[in-house]
Amino acid sequence: MKPAGWWRRRSLRARLTLITSAGLAVALALAAVLLANALRSALINGLDVSARQGAVEVAALLDQNRLPSPVPVPPDTVTVQVLDASGRIVNVSAGADRLVPMLPLAQARAAARTGQAQMLAGPPLGMPSLIRVVAVPASGRHIVIAAVSFAQVHESLATLARALFIGTPLLLGLLALAIWLVTGYTLRPIAALRRGAAEVTGTGVPRALPVPPARDEVRSLAVTLNDMLARLAEAQQRQRDLVSDTAHELRSPIASIRAQLEVALDYPAAADWPELARDVHADTLRLARLAEDLLL
Repeated sequence: MKPAGWWRRRSLRARLTLITSAGLAVALALAAVLLANALRSALINGLDVSARQGAVEVAALLDQNRLPSPVPVPPDTVTVQVLDASGRIVNVSAGADRLVPMLPLAQARAAARTGQAQMLAGPPLGMPSLIRVVAVPASGRHIVIAAVSFAQVHESLATLARALFIGTPLLLGLLALAIWLVTGYTLRPIAALRRGAAEVTGTGVPRALPVPPARDEVRSLAVTLNDMLARLAEAQQRQRDLVSDTAHELRSPIASIRAQLEVALDYPAAADWPELARDVHADTLRLARLAEDLLL
């Protein structure tokens, strides 16, 4: 079965619903992707701001020679390492690795210079999940490296993905149902016109079709069809009148010819055949004129 043939056999209501639903499906998919990307960017930006704020506070304490050991940061929030000019770890927050820097010295200096955060795998660094890492310069060519866990953001994005995966098809189904109902309600005047036209076809008697109250294209169509049916009714009435008048006009000469011929046949001896012929000939000419008028 060719797709074009299948499509042409669908009703107008079905085609409108399918086309609109397809457009909504594309729009909802794009909206879901944009929402997920926007939320991911916002959450990651929040992590970077949190890590950078912690690093800046530690760098300020280091600049004032007031940084204690271990580095005072809230637990389970920011992990901090302080590197000296040679890249050795000189101070850390509670629970942080004291041997392996989260960023090599060259990468740490580049990150401190550009201000860009990096995504790193946590397990090689003794952390359970992905982490976002930032670096901030401090006095004495020190570099403060701060990291925050990406687990909470990952969980939030996974929850959003599940919600979109379930909610988007449900929303599309509800919208498609609403489109189907609204389209059916919109096409009700056309269905009423079809039923009225079917009744006219069945009875053969032109009558007015229902005109919807809304001043739209369907109303214009109904008014046009009613004008056409009114003209057809007038033409039909004129045809009836013509047939009635013609039948009356034909009845008189035919009756005259019949009466004269019947009398002549009943009383052939008393019949004046030349006179009869002239009378029948006159009635025949009258019939001929009526036939010509009918043709005209």
